Amino acid sequence: MTQVMRRCITGFHPPNSSRQCADWGSQRMLAFGNGSNIVILVSEPLEQLTTLVGHHANVHRVRWQQESFNHSINVPYRSWLASCDMDGVIIVWDIAAGSRVATFSDSGNKPVLTIEWLSSLQSATRDLLVAVHPSYALIMWNAATGNKLWKKTYTSEIFSFSLDPFDSSRILMLSNDFILLVTDFMISQAPSSDGKKLPIPGSLKPTKSPSNMSLASETNSITSSSMMLSTTRSFSKQISNVMGATGMRSYGDSSSVFSEPALNPSSDDAILQLQFLPTLRDHFVIVQSHKICIVNLEIELPVCNISLDSSLSPFVHVYPCHQRDAFYCLHNNGNVTLRVARPRYSETGSKSASMVYDVRLQSESVRLSKQHKVMALAVCPSSERNISVISSDSRVFFWSVNRIVLSDTTSDQENPTPDDKNHTVLAPLRGVVKQNKIHGLHLRDLYLPSRLFLDSKFVAQNSNNVQLKFAMSGLFTFLGSPPFVLSMCPPLTTKNFLYYKPILAVGGGNGIIYLIDLNSGSIVKEYSIHTGSVAGIEWCSLDSFLSFSVIISGTASNNAKNELVFVECSTGKTHQLIYSKSSSHAVSPLSMIRVSPRKNYFVAVYKFKPMEIWDVKTKRMLREVKMTSTAPITAIAWCPNARFARTKKLQTSEPKTNDEGGESTSPTQQENPKPVKAQSATTESFVFTNSAGLLGHLTVDAGVLQDASRMPPEGGMGNVTAVTWKGDVLALGDNEGGVSLWDLKNKVSRDDEELTSLITGINVPRIGRVRKLKFAPGKGNSFLLILLVDGIDIWDISDTSHISSLRQKTNMGHVIDADWATSSEPVLAFSDGTVRVSDLYLNFQTTSVKNVEAFMPSLWPSKTGIALKYALLFTDNGTLKWNEDETEVEKVDVQNESNVELAKQINFLQLGVLKGLCSTSTMERCLSVSRIFCDRWDEQFWNVAKFYLTRFKEIDQILLSLDDEEKPSSEKDPQSEFLSKFLDCSASDYVVPNELYRQSMLEAQYVLGHAHTESAGSAISVAKLKDHCARNLLKFGDAEEASVLLLSTDPALSSFHVNSLKTCLINLIVSTGESQKHNEDISKLVATNMIASGFLDAGVEILCMYKNYLDACRYLQSYGNWDESISLAKISLQDSESYQEIVKKWTEFLQSPQINQKNLAILVFISTNQFYKALQLLLSTQQAEKAYLLLKCMQEMGLISNNGEDLDLYKDLQVESKEHLKTAMAGIGFHNVTL
Repeated sequence: MTQVMRRCITGFHPPNSSRQCADWGSQRMLAFGNGSNIVILVSEPLEQLTTLVGHHANVHRVRWQQESFNHSINVPYRSWLASCDMDGVIIVWDIAAGSRVATFSDSGNKPVLTIEWLSSLQSATRDLLVAVHPSYALIMWNAATGNKLWKKTYTSEIFSFSLDPFDSSRILMLSNDFILLVTDFMISQAPSSDGKKLPIPGSLKPTKSPSNMSLASETNSITSSSMMLSTTRSFSKQISNVMGATGMRSYGDSSSVFSEPALNPSSDDAILQLQFLPTLRDHFVIVQSHKICIVNLEIELPVCNISLDSSLSPFVHVYPCHQRDAFYCLHNNGNVTLRVARPRYSETGSKSASMVYDVRLQSESVRLSKQHKVMALAVCPSSERNISVISSDSRVFFWSVNRIVLSDTTSDQENPTPDDKNHTVLAPLRGVVKQNKIHGLHLRDLYLPSRLFLDSKFVAQNSNNVQLKFAMSGLFTFLGSPPFVLSMCPPLTTKNFLYYKPILAVGGGNGIIYLIDLNSGSIVKEYSIHTGSVAGIEWCSLDSFLSFSVIISGTASNNAKNELVFVECSTGKTHQLIYSKSSSHAVSPLSMIRVSPRKNYFVAVYKFKPMEIWDVKTKRMLREVKMTSTAPITAIAWCPNARFARTKKLQTSEPKTNDEGGESTSPTQQENPKPVKAQSATTESFVFTNSAGLLGHLTVDAGVLQDASRMPPEGGMGNVTAVTWKGDVLALGDNEGGVSLWDLKNKVSRDDEELTSLITGINVPRIGRVRKLKFAPGKGNSFLLILLVDGIDIWDISDTSHISSLRQKTNMGHVIDADWATSSEPVLAFSDGTVRVSDLYLNFQTTSVKNVEAFMPSLWPSKTGIALKYALLFTDNGTLKWNEDETEVEKVDVQNESNVELAKQINFLQLGVLKGLCSTSTMERCLSVSRIFCDRWDEQFWNVAKFYLTRFKEIDQILLSLDDEEKPSSEKDPQSEFLSKFLDCSASDYVVPNELYRQSMLEAQYVLGHAHTESAGSAISVAKLKDHCARNLLKFGDAEEASVLLLSTDPALSSFHVNSLKTCLINLIVSTGESQKHNEDISKLVATNMIASGFLDAGVEILCMYKNYLDACRYLQSYGNWDESISLAKISLQDSESYQEIVKKWTEFLQSPQINQKNLAILVFISTNQFYKALQLLLSTQQAEKAYLLLKCMQEMGLISNNGEDLDLYKDLQVESKEHLKTAMAGIGFHNVTL
């Protein structure tokens, strides 16, 4: 049996909880806010890890720290979580330690609207947190220390922000009636400018202050987001005007989402979300209740609009995926849809294409009552195929995207062909299971990329006979709605300690009884056995209990529906003992039940009728106890010291109890009990009080009731409302808050004035009643728990000393019920829906994380995670020692005492995974280990390395075949065939091959071309769009198409004259012929003059007209436009020496101390076949294991020959990487590993 720890067990979401207060971390942990607490769940295996207690107001947002950096001994795996509340407090948590790292806030107590970790490739951004503080401040915090690095105050109110995943210097912020674009966002200092104001489509005005956004204010609509803005009907009208009536029109799926009544019109146009798209550069998404609008930031116009019919369930939250151009959409009815972008096909020959997102998958709806709503959507960032939906009725649903392989005999109707290009969309890939046996499937493994022009034949070959669907992978439930009733199982004794489990029974207001294992804090069983709120629970053994419920019909208190049920926990079998339906005649409500210490009898007390004595074993009523007084019974307590009647019969195997009433054994847990020959009679007694102040003592002997004694009311005490009995002490509490202690051994009654006065306050009139008295279990334990109307007190009656007290707290509400979890730890139920285990001093704090039987590197000590990573990376170097049967790892070859413990952690992985890691290639092993550890930077690095190493190997083979033999007979070029099979490169878009980047940008250009050809918007908007398209076409060298666009300018616009001159110039350049060189010199002089005068864009455009792309890139770099420069180079310069010159300057810029994006520079070096520089940079950034393994992969793939220049070039780097790696591994304990 493990120790019961202090913990908080949460229930339903309070009415004022914030929506979308959830986040799924990269280490497979889900965090979400529940009132003032934060619940942490582990997805594999599904269990609750801990509950974070520390906020004094409702938690508003939670965010996991991004693990997109290199991990080493000095930078270990860790699990940090940031949370903010409605009082403006931000807390950073270390989940593994169960403690706070830092707590900080800005001036005032207004709510923090949103928080985000910086997740760029800069190594200095690991501990930096950005927050929006009301109402105008953006603050950069050091999360490790709580220091404020800088604060920027704006002139307009800010509701939310989004960091650009492609450009760390850009940030979007949502304000009252505009979007603010900041382009000088830096770590070292606050932005110097106030940003650029971008108009929001439509006229938007705020409807509510973010501090008032809560679930309580949601009647029929979504109004709880902190970034809530309302807009007029002109929003959809303006978007449709820009997009046109056809082509880029609004589209929806009438059958995709279950219908529900239309929402409140006042909230239909509320902005729920503003976010950059992680898959499309210069695009962001605006989410409304029935619309998703994608806006191109370059032209500041919408390029896609997804609309739902007003009769369909509205959007609550949208998650833009990183691995594919897709969205997970949570609807108000709990339904989740996956919308994926349609691919375009190269053989169409069209130069326009619409951006369309089709519904590919749809989950089942979550059944919710009218009082409950879906609260949040969270998606696993590592795989992006596992999602969770959190509802306000204390349930968390887990869904996963699974493959279904159809049979080859499937008909064409069941398995559509790619002839209908609108519906072949991203059909799932075939054969991905074979490719990912080790590290499992991710979203990128299930869908083809949609941002590139794909060959329809290639799509057909890789998508037939495969379908996907949403499958529920788990369901986690919490406590229901309060009020709660608590009852702890019989205490631990010397006879039951071998099988004892501390089970707490919690009865909820929904009629469900929850059994909670306090060792783990998880709900082990649920019993839905009552139609009304549970009124009381009494244990009959460690494996059975009684519970009752009372429903009062109408206003008459004597017309009730009583339910009394006996439950066997091991089998789940229930016995209905009392079930009285309310009727026209009076039915007295059941007020309490009390089970005797030896579990032979129980008393059922009614409000307006005599109490009843029942036999627990036979479950039959023995008799009614009629009293001369008609006053109702107010309290009952059984005598804990049972007396055995004298008998000559043989002793039985009936369980014995100690003097605290604990059982010696559990009937359901005894094995092969001996038959009972004869059962002795037992005598048990109890005391009771009534509203007239009478104290009575009755004895039950073998079912016969004996009236022992009666005592008149004691002077000075009010009506007794609670009684408890332990040993020779009887404690009585009255309706005025007083407590009397009776010494039964010495026949002396004492009314402790000190005890009474301290409970109600010195010299203060007594107020409130004593609701419950309970002695702590354990021999010699004299702690007394006193539950009052306004709080709880704990006393030590041995010396009548006060230990602790608790009055109503704003973040927890008032105490509803209380009991003893152990001899020194009380458990309390609060009105905020939580059940908390505390110490004697009523301190509530976060407990340390329980041991999880799973592979969780972030929860282990710092060296453990790195040691396991090295052990798996270097399995071919003998780091793992298997047992004789090779069924599990016996130990890890480290020279310290933790080798067996490390082996235990490794064995949490499946045997097939371990065998696969030992038998696969170095490249596949590195990629698999990065996925197993959910290491985002490592996975990105090895994806890029695998892509380009395979690419260069294939190209070398093609070149060798061309030298030795004739070119292979094929309609498609071998290199193009290779590229079509290796499209996915999960990294920055500047790292993909130039051919694919050019193709992707051409697709984006075609989307814009589709926009301007079918747009019916304002003339100014159309002209702006055409100018942008013309500039892009010049980059692609398509002068003819650019001229057509420029000539179509509206004569009424001021740009008509300039565009006409541009057209003449373009045609002159095309027709000059041999005089081109002279014209280029003149154009370069004109462009230089314009750039020097401040017209950079116009000067670059002239250079592009003359195809002087190199000079254009140089000028862009000299003026700090690095992204535009490298984009132009990848489109126009291809893989020439000029391109290498631009890349060289860019990588120098990335490695500068001000930028410090060395990881991105490493990927750029790999993508440009500069492996030597990549290896040098890896070693300089303390990433020796990657340098060594990359060299090893290059050798295995034949890219480094064993003799010649290659060997001389890489020899020094190989020696240096080995030395660094040996030093690092020796620091962990790998002394015998041979590299």
